[in-house]
Amino acid sequence: MYNEQQKFEFISFVGDSSYEEFFDLFEAWERALGKDICNMDINEIANLATQGLAKKTLDLYRKKLFTYIEWCRARGLCKINQMDKRVTPDEFLYEIWGARDENYYISPEYLDEIIATLDKTDNPYYFSSIVLSCYENIAGENWNNLMHMRVSDIDRSTKTIKLKDGSRRKISDRLIYLLGKSADVVELASQRITKLDYCMYPDSVWRLPVAKSGNVYPRFRYWLSRPIANCIGDDKITKSALERSGLFNHIKKRSREMRYDLLHDMISRPRNGKKYNALLEEYGYHLNFAAFKNQYKDWVKYV
Repeated sequence: MYNEQQKFEFISFVGDSSYEEFFDLFEAWERALGKDICNMDINEIANLATQGLAKKTLDLYRKKLFTYIEWCRARGLCKINQMDKRVTPDEFLYEIWGARDENYYISPEYLDEIIATLDKTDNPYYFSSIVLSCYENIAGENWNNLMHMRVSDIDRSTKTIKLKDGSRRKISDRLIYLLGKSADVVELASQRITKLDYCMYPDSVWRLPVAKSGNVYPRFRYWLSRPIANCIGDDKITKSALERSGLFNHIKKRSREMRYDLLHDMISRPRNGKKYNALLEEYGYHLNFAAFKNQYKDWVKYV
Protein backbone atom coordinates (compact mmCIF):
# COMPACT_ATOMS: atom_id res chain seq x y z
CA MET A 1 0.00 0.00 0.00
CA TYR A 2 1.53 3.27 -1.15
CA ASN A 3 1.96 6.05 1.46
CA GLU A 4 1.00 3.60 4.19
CA GLN A 5 1.15 5.91 7.19
CA GLN A 6 -1.30 8.38 5.68
CA LYS A 7 -3.67 5.69 4.48
CA PHE A 8 -3.63 3.75 7.75
CA GLU A 9 -4.43 6.98 9.57
CA PHE A 10 -7.44 7.41 7.27
CA ILE A 11 -8.54 3.79 7.75
CA SER A 12 -8.38 4.26 11.51
CA PHE A 13 -10.46 7.43 11.15
CA VAL A 14 -13.27 5.82 9.12
CA GLY A 15 -13.05 2.44 10.86
CA ASP A 16 -13.34 0.46 7.62
CA SER A 17 -10.61 -2.15 7.10
CA SER A 18 -11.88 -2.96 3.57
CA TYR A 19 -9.99 0.13 2.42
CA GLU A 20 -6.73 -1.82 2.76
CA GLU A 21 -7.70 -4.11 -0.12
CA PHE A 22 -9.15 -1.16 -2.03
CA PHE A 23 -5.96 0.89 -1.83
CA ASP A 24 -3.90 -2.14 -2.92
CA LEU A 25 -5.65 -1.97 -6.31
CA PHE A 26 -3.98 1.35 -7.07
CA GLU A 27 -0.59 0.87 -5.44
CA ALA A 28 1.31 0.06 -8.64
CA TRP A 29 0.06 3.21 -10.40
CA GLU A 30 0.80 5.42 -7.39
CA ARG A 31 4.36 4.10 -7.22
CA ALA A 32 4.80 4.57 -10.97
CA LEU A 33 3.80 8.24 -10.68
CA GLY A 34 5.46 8.73 -7.30
CA LYS A 35 2.41 10.37 -5.77
CA ASP A 36 -0.60 9.51 -3.63
CA ILE A 37 -3.92 9.13 -5.40
CA CYS A 38 -5.25 12.22 -3.61
CA ASN A 39 -2.69 14.33 -5.48
CA MET A 40 -3.43 12.98 -8.97
CA ASP A 41 -5.23 15.01 -11.61
CA ILE A 42 -8.20 13.54 -13.45
CA ASN A 43 -6.11 12.33 -16.40
CA GLU A 44 -3.82 10.41 -14.05
CA ILE A 45 -6.80 8.96 -12.18
CA ALA A 46 -8.12 7.76 -15.54
CA ASN A 47 -5.31 5.20 -15.68
CA LEU A 48 -6.16 3.46 -12.41
CA ALA A 49 -7.09 -0.24 -12.29
CA THR A 50 -10.65 0.52 -13.40
CA GLN A 51 -10.84 -0.13 -17.12
CA GLY A 52 -13.61 -2.44 -18.29
CA LEU A 53 -15.51 -2.54 -14.98
CA ALA A 54 -19.29 -2.31 -14.66
CA LYS A 55 -20.85 1.00 -13.69
CA LYS A 56 -22.03 -0.23 -10.30
CA THR A 57 -18.44 -1.19 -9.44
CA LEU A 58 -17.15 2.18 -10.62
CA ASP A 59 -19.81 3.90 -8.51
CA LEU A 60 -18.43 2.09 -5.46
CA TYR A 61 -14.86 3.03 -6.42
CA ARG A 62 -15.88 6.66 -6.81
CA LYS A 63 -17.63 6.74 -3.45
CA LYS A 64 -14.61 5.29 -1.66
CA LEU A 65 -12.14 7.53 -3.45
CA PHE A 66 -14.30 10.58 -2.74
CA THR A 67 -14.31 9.80 1.00
CA TYR A 68 -10.54 9.33 1.11
CA ILE A 69 -9.64 12.36 -1.00
CA GLU A 70 -12.09 14.57 0.91
CA TRP A 71 -10.40 13.49 4.14
CA CYS A 72 -7.03 14.41 2.62
CA ARG A 73 -8.36 17.78 1.41
CA ALA A 74 -9.70 18.64 4.86
CA ARG A 75 -6.21 18.06 6.24
CA GLY A 76 -4.49 20.17 3.62
CA LEU A 77 -2.90 17.16 1.88
CA CYS A 78 -4.46 18.11 -1.48
CA LYS A 79 -6.32 21.10 -2.91
CA ILE A 80 -9.06 19.54 -5.07
CA ASN A 81 -11.20 16.42 -4.71
CA GLN A 82 -11.31 15.10 -8.27
CA MET A 83 -14.04 12.65 -7.27
CA ASP A 84 -16.44 15.45 -6.37
CA LYS A 85 -19.27 15.35 -8.91
CA ARG A 86 -19.14 19.14 -9.15
CA VAL A 87 -15.57 18.77 -10.41
CA THR A 88 -15.93 15.58 -12.47
CA PRO A 89 -19.48 14.67 -13.63
CA ASP A 90 -20.50 11.01 -13.77
CA GLU A 91 -20.66 10.90 -17.56
CA PHE A 92 -17.12 12.19 -17.96
CA LEU A 93 -15.75 9.82 -15.33
CA TYR A 94 -17.50 6.82 -16.92
CA GLU A 95 -16.00 7.79 -20.26
CA ILE A 96 -12.41 8.10 -19.09
CA TRP A 97 -12.70 4.97 -16.93
CA GLY A 98 -14.11 2.95 -19.82
CA ALA A 99 -17.29 1.92 -17.97
CA ARG A 100 -18.92 -1.20 -19.34
CA ASP A 101 -22.64 -1.63 -19.90
CA GLU A 102 -24.03 -4.25 -17.52
CA ASN A 103 -26.77 -5.08 -20.03
CA TYR A 104 -24.45 -6.83 -22.46
CA TYR A 105 -26.20 -10.07 -23.41
CA ILE A 106 -24.28 -13.32 -23.88
CA SER A 107 -26.33 -16.01 -25.60
CA PRO A 108 -25.70 -19.74 -25.00
CA GLU A 109 -24.28 -19.91 -28.51
CA TYR A 110 -21.88 -17.03 -27.85
CA LEU A 111 -20.86 -18.64 -24.56
CA ASP A 112 -19.88 -21.77 -26.52
CA GLU A 113 -17.82 -19.59 -28.86
CA ILE A 114 -16.09 -17.97 -25.88
CA ILE A 115 -15.22 -21.35 -24.36
CA ALA A 116 -14.04 -22.62 -27.75
CA THR A 117 -11.79 -19.55 -28.12
CA LEU A 118 -10.32 -20.06 -24.66
CA ASP A 119 -9.81 -23.77 -25.39
CA LYS A 120 -7.39 -22.75 -28.13
CA THR A 121 -5.21 -20.68 -25.80
CA ASP A 122 -2.19 -21.93 -23.89
CA ASN A 123 -4.25 -21.99 -20.68
CA PRO A 124 -7.65 -23.43 -21.68
CA TYR A 125 -8.90 -24.97 -18.43
CA TYR A 126 -7.90 -22.13 -16.13
CA PHE A 127 -9.72 -19.33 -17.96
CA SER A 128 -12.63 -21.40 -19.29
CA SER A 129 -13.54 -22.51 -15.77
CA ILE A 130 -13.53 -18.88 -14.59
CA VAL A 131 -15.93 -17.86 -17.36
CA LEU A 132 -18.26 -20.79 -16.76
CA SER A 133 -18.20 -20.28 -12.98
CA CYS A 134 -19.45 -16.73 -13.49
CA TYR A 135 -22.04 -17.85 -16.04
CA GLU A 136 -23.41 -20.51 -13.66
CA ASN A 137 -23.37 -17.97 -10.81
CA ILE A 138 -21.04 -19.71 -8.38
CA ALA A 139 -18.22 -17.11 -8.41
CA GLY A 140 -19.80 -15.16 -5.56
CA GLU A 141 -19.66 -11.49 -4.68
CA ASN A 142 -16.14 -10.14 -5.24
CA TRP A 143 -15.12 -13.65 -6.38
CA ASN A 144 -15.38 -14.85 -2.79
CA ASN A 145 -16.64 -18.35 -3.63
CA LEU A 146 -13.91 -18.94 -6.21
CA MET A 147 -11.16 -17.74 -3.91
CA HIS A 148 -12.19 -20.29 -1.28
CA MET A 149 -13.15 -23.13 -3.64
CA ARG A 150 -11.63 -26.53 -2.85
CA VAL A 151 -11.59 -29.79 -4.78
CA SER A 152 -13.26 -31.47 -1.80
CA ASP A 153 -16.24 -29.11 -2.23
CA ILE A 154 -17.16 -30.79 -5.53
CA ASP A 155 -19.50 -33.79 -5.35
CA ARG A 156 -19.41 -35.51 -8.72
CA SER A 157 -22.07 -38.07 -7.76
CA THR A 158 -24.72 -35.39 -7.17
CA LYS A 159 -23.20 -32.86 -9.60
CA THR A 160 -23.16 -30.21 -6.87
CA ILE A 161 -20.63 -27.94 -5.24
CA LYS A 162 -20.49 -26.52 -1.72
CA LEU A 163 -19.87 -22.78 -1.72
CA LYS A 164 -18.13 -20.56 0.83
CA ASP A 165 -21.49 -19.26 2.09
CA GLY A 166 -22.45 -22.82 3.05
CA SER A 167 -24.99 -23.36 0.28
CA ARG A 168 -24.79 -26.22 -2.18
CA ARG A 169 -25.47 -25.63 -5.86
CA LYS A 170 -26.00 -27.89 -8.84
CA ILE A 171 -23.49 -27.29 -11.64
CA SER A 172 -23.00 -28.63 -15.16
CA ASP A 173 -20.84 -31.60 -16.11
CA ARG A 174 -18.73 -29.25 -18.20
CA LEU A 175 -17.98 -27.01 -15.22
CA ILE A 176 -17.17 -29.99 -12.96
CA TYR A 177 -14.66 -31.17 -15.55
CA LEU A 178 -13.06 -27.72 -15.95
CA LEU A 179 -12.77 -27.13 -12.20
CA GLY A 180 -11.04 -30.47 -11.78
CA LYS A 181 -8.59 -29.59 -14.53
CA SER A 182 -7.95 -26.12 -13.08
CA ALA A 183 -6.90 -27.65 -9.77
CA ASP A 184 -4.01 -29.34 -11.63
CA VAL A 185 -2.72 -26.11 -13.22
CA VAL A 186 0.54 -25.01 -11.58
CA GLU A 187 1.83 -22.62 -14.23
CA LEU A 188 0.46 -20.41 -17.00
CA ALA A 189 2.08 -19.83 -20.38
CA SER A 190 2.10 -16.59 -22.36
CA GLN A 191 5.21 -14.64 -23.37
CA ARG A 192 6.80 -16.31 -20.38
CA ILE A 193 5.97 -19.07 -17.93
CA THR A 194 4.23 -17.87 -14.77
CA LYS A 195 4.49 -20.17 -11.78
CA LEU A 196 1.34 -20.45 -9.66
CA ASP A 197 2.90 -21.09 -6.28
CA TYR A 198 0.27 -19.78 -3.85
CA CYS A 199 -3.09 -21.20 -2.83
CA MET A 200 -5.44 -20.61 0.10
CA TYR A 201 -5.88 -24.33 0.90
CA PRO A 202 -3.91 -27.50 0.13
CA ASP A 203 -6.67 -28.64 -2.26
CA SER A 204 -7.62 -25.22 -3.69
CA VAL A 205 -9.05 -25.19 -7.20
CA TRP A 206 -7.25 -21.90 -7.87
CA ARG A 207 -3.63 -20.86 -7.50
CA LEU A 208 -1.94 -17.47 -7.69
CA PRO A 209 1.43 -16.49 -9.17
CA VAL A 210 2.54 -14.60 -6.07
CA ALA A 211 1.55 -14.19 -2.46
CA LYS A 212 1.90 -10.77 -0.88
CA SER A 213 0.84 -10.07 2.67
CA GLY A 214 -2.38 -8.06 2.78
CA ASN A 215 -2.80 -8.28 -1.00
CA VAL A 216 -4.34 -11.72 -1.51
CA TYR A 217 -7.94 -10.71 -2.19
CA PRO A 218 -7.46 -7.82 -4.66
CA ARG A 219 -4.68 -9.66 -6.48
CA PHE A 220 -6.85 -12.75 -6.71
CA ARG A 221 -9.73 -10.75 -8.19
CA TYR A 222 -7.40 -9.09 -10.66
CA TRP A 223 -5.80 -12.37 -11.61
CA LEU A 224 -9.15 -14.06 -12.20
CA SER A 225 -10.87 -11.31 -14.15
CA ARG A 226 -8.48 -9.19 -16.19
CA PRO A 227 -6.98 -11.71 -18.67
CA ILE A 228 -10.34 -13.09 -19.84
CA ALA A 229 -11.45 -10.21 -22.06
CA ASN A 230 -7.94 -10.01 -23.54
CA CYS A 231 -7.97 -13.69 -24.47
CA ILE A 232 -11.45 -13.49 -26.00
CA GLY A 233 -10.94 -10.17 -27.76
CA ASP A 234 -14.22 -8.75 -26.40
CA ASP A 235 -13.77 -6.25 -23.59
CA LYS A 236 -17.50 -6.32 -22.82
CA ILE A 237 -17.10 -9.76 -21.29
CA THR A 238 -17.30 -8.99 -17.57
CA LYS A 239 -18.26 -10.96 -14.49
CA SER A 240 -21.52 -9.03 -14.31
CA ALA A 241 -22.40 -9.66 -17.96
CA LEU A 242 -21.72 -13.39 -17.58
CA GLU A 243 -23.78 -13.70 -14.39
CA ARG A 244 -26.75 -11.74 -15.74
CA SER A 245 -26.77 -13.65 -19.01
CA GLY A 246 -26.40 -16.98 -17.21
CA LEU A 247 -29.47 -16.35 -15.06
CA PHE A 248 -31.56 -15.12 -17.98
CA ASN A 249 -30.66 -18.10 -20.15
CA HIS A 250 -31.30 -20.50 -17.26
CA ILE A 251 -34.83 -19.11 -16.83
CA LYS A 252 -35.41 -19.36 -20.60
CA LYS A 253 -34.29 -22.99 -20.69
CA ARG A 254 -36.15 -24.11 -17.58
CA SER A 255 -39.32 -22.26 -18.67
CA ARG A 256 -39.34 -24.26 -21.91
CA GLU A 257 -38.84 -27.48 -19.96
CA MET A 258 -41.71 -26.58 -17.62
CA ARG A 259 -43.82 -25.34 -20.55
CA TYR A 260 -44.17 -21.85 -19.10
CA ASP A 261 -44.92 -19.01 -21.52
CA LEU A 262 -42.02 -16.77 -20.48
CA LEU A 263 -42.53 -14.25 -23.29
CA HIS A 264 -46.16 -13.72 -22.33
CA ASP A 265 -45.33 -13.49 -18.64
CA MET A 266 -42.52 -10.97 -19.30
CA ILE A 267 -44.73 -8.54 -21.23
CA SER A 268 -48.03 -9.16 -19.41
CA ARG A 269 -49.09 -9.70 -15.85
CA PRO A 270 -48.74 -13.46 -15.20
CA ARG A 271 -51.53 -15.29 -13.46
CA ASN A 272 -49.01 -17.12 -11.30
CA GLY A 273 -45.62 -15.43 -11.25
CA LYS A 274 -44.62 -17.38 -8.16
CA LYS A 275 -44.02 -20.47 -10.29
CA TYR A 276 -40.78 -18.85 -11.50
CA ASN A 277 -39.41 -18.31 -7.99
CA ALA A 278 -38.19 -21.90 -7.69
CA LEU A 279 -36.35 -21.57 -11.03
CA LEU A 280 -34.64 -18.41 -9.79
CA GLU A 281 -33.59 -20.11 -6.56
CA GLU A 282 -32.06 -22.98 -8.57
CA TYR A 283 -29.54 -20.47 -9.87
CA GLY A 284 -28.84 -18.96 -6.47
CA TYR A 285 -30.99 -15.86 -6.88
CA HIS A 286 -33.37 -15.04 -4.05
CA LEU A 287 -35.63 -12.59 -5.83
CA ASN A 288 -39.20 -12.88 -7.06
CA PHE A 289 -40.39 -12.88 -10.65
CA ALA A 290 -41.57 -9.28 -10.46
CA ALA A 291 -38.01 -8.18 -9.64
CA PHE A 292 -36.66 -10.40 -12.41
CA LYS A 293 -39.05 -8.83 -14.95
CA ASN A 294 -37.99 -5.35 -13.90
CA GLN A 295 -34.27 -6.13 -14.14
CA TYR A 296 -34.56 -7.87 -17.51
CA LYS A 297 -37.30 -5.81 -19.20
CA ASP A 298 -34.87 -4.75 -21.93
CA TRP A 299 -34.07 -8.39 -22.76
CA VAL A 300 -37.57 -9.48 -23.78
CA LYS A 301 -36.36 -9.52 -27.38
CA TYR A 302 -33.99 -12.35 -26.48
CA VAL A 303 -36.74 -14.64 -25.14
